[in-house]
Amino acid sequence: MDTSQTLTQAVVEPWEIASRVTLFLLDGLPPDALTAKLTPRAWSVGQHFAHLHANRLAWMEGYKNLTQGLSRVPKEQAEDAAVLKAALEDSAQAVGLMLVEAVEAGKVKGFKRSPAAFMGYLVAHEGYHHGEIGVILAQTGHRLDDAVKWGLWEWDKR
Repeated sequence: MDTSQTLTQAVVEPWEIASRVTLFLLDGLPPDALTAKLTPRAWSVGQHFAHLHANRLAWMEGYKNLTQGLSRVPKEQAEDAAVLKAALEDSAQAVGLMLVEAVEAGKVKGFKRSPAAFMGYLVAHEGYHHGEIGVILAQTGHRLDDAVKWGLWEWDKR
């Protein structure tokens, strides 16, 4: 494996793991948890997942070739697990391809730092929302099953 392949793998692999963790969390939610929210004006759990997808698409503005056919999750579908899962799967794949292009170019369009730093930003952003989702679930009585809660940290299985 040459150096460029190693660098590409070092940037893309953590993203692929993190995006699978997001899907694992979505798949492991208790029934009706997507509608849970802390206050009437706050985002629901489903809206947090829809936001992750929208954030991915927003960063991909300079990569229209990779986002054809992708669109934001409509607000009225933000609590539909199947819609969210399909959207998150598609945008995760597109971001992975974007990271490959970015590593080859040495830059992410619209981001001032390196492709590796951008991937770190994405993972941190999604992790933040995982925490928000966990708080909402705990505060609204939709506790995550232990297998899901601890499974979020079993990256070798994702």
